[in-house]
Amino acid sequence: MGATVRPGDVVNYRPVAQMIEAAGDVPSMPARGAMSNLPQIAKTQIAKFPEVTALVVTDDAGSLLESSGDIDGEALGAVHVVMTQALTRCGNALGLGPLQRLTVTGPRRACLIAIYEQEVLGVYVDPSKPIGMFEKKLDTALRR
Repeated sequence: MGATVRPGDVVNYRPVAQMIEAAGDVPSMPARGAMSNLPQIAKTQIAKFPEVTALVVTDDAGSLLESSGDIDGEALGAVHVVMTQALTRCGNALGLGPLQRLTVTGPRRACLIAIYEQEVLGVYVDPSKPIGMFEKKLDTALRR
């Protein structure tokens, strides 16, 4: 498991998922049922926010449901799912409860990743804009 992922590397979700399952430490996600309307909300509302440069929606297995902007939605969506699973395990171990949202910032862009029902939303925004204000807009769009 000691592989390092660098910017520009292609990450294949399937082998990572198999490694996590083999380790016997798969975080519990909500039971699968009818899909939410997150792909539609992402396309018609969230993608139109001026701060948003790109977004991707996947199911909890990493399958691409919606993508917009100049990104590789399939690869990034899979990375988002693996990140949320790992951080959910960490949060559970620390007694924090289920992961709801995380923000990763860098010099060129920021990514806000949110779990909504059984789906994972990754939204890329301009890091020079206030993230807190965007989080409030996102919560309103998701009706949280």
